[in-house]
Amino acid sequence: MAFWAVSLLVPAAIQRGKILFWLGILTCLLVIYILPQRAGAQIFSSLRRRACTRPGGAAPRGSFLDIFSPPLLRTPFSATTLSTGMLAAYYSITTWCRHF
Repeated sequence: MAFWAVSLLVPAAIQRGKILFWLGILTCLLVIYILPQRAGAQIFSSLRRRACTRPGGAAPRGSFLDIFSPPLLRTPFSATTLSTGMLAAYYSITTWCRHF
């Protein structure tokens, strides 16, 4: 939407790419400013508080390999299959199709 707004409002003589770049930077700075001031979700805060009041004192941490456990295995497998297919499609289009 920013591209359409800039292309409609800014004359062609001005470099629109720089304007879009700075709009992206301003958006990023706005998010960095707002995020620390925002309270987290109430359910997350209550679960975290409850986990920290256990005898150990800290919430249990999972390992990276937990995403490959049987209940969660479908998601990483699907994502890997999708990204491999997209990479193969990109490779075949850019390598084997003729450039016109």
